[in-house]
Amino acid sequence: MNTNVADEKLFAPITKEAAPDALLPVLEHVATIFGFIPNLMGTLANAPAAAKGYHALISEFSKSSLTPREMQIVLLTVSIENKGIYCTAAHSTAAKSLAKVSDDVISAIRNCHNVPGPKLNALVTITREIVRDRAT
Repeated sequence: MNTNVADEKLFAPITKEAAPDALLPVLEHVATIFGFIPNLMGTLANAPAAAKGYHALISEFSKSSLTPREMQIVLLTVSIENKGIYCTAAHSTAAKSLAKVSDDVISAIRNCHNVPGPKLNALVTITREIVRDRAT
């Protein structure tokens, strides 16, 4: 793949210091949650509407009846089903560090095995089925 320097600069993650003023609240909120600005959000900041839209989606998801632990389990399961290498790594890290999901549960999800506990196993199973059947 042939890329030029202009393309690489266009998609370089933007820091809070370089972000447009209108995007600062979004980036500051993300930094509060993660302790830093993940590269995905920094890169989306190149298109402020996209960064705000992604942030709004995650904010609405956080209002669900799921616990933070369950939300990370859903996000990790979706990442695995979509074969998203970056998202799988990011959500594995977030599940462990932010939501205190055990290594056993993360490993089971990543290897498409049953998850310990009937409630979590049901959550993972239904999430897998929804993602797999989304096109039908």
